[in-house]
Amino acid sequence: MQWESRKCTSCGNVDSLIPLKNNDLNVAWPDGRTYVVEQYRCLACGAADLVRRDFQEAHKDDKPVKGVAAAGDGRRFVARPIDKSQGGS
Repeated sequence: MQWESRKCTSCGNVDSLIPLKNNDLNVAWPDGRTYVVEQYRCLACGAADLVRRDFQEAHKDDKPVKGVAAAGDGRRFVARPIDKSQGGS
């Protein structure tokens, strides 16, 4: 359970979540149940978002051609941590 709580629900990376504690919100339901909604930033998802944003900006003027795949069609951006012990920088 503790390992699962360290895993990003979007990308699946472990230990990439940074808590944003000042942004916690309490939510109450009419039946009396309450929940705290915690916010996190995933560093891996953030890295992929940055590359995706830069890619989209670089291709913003591309004109679609009917029946021809564009540069961004089907493209997915997935980040993973680099293990420095294996020669990563």
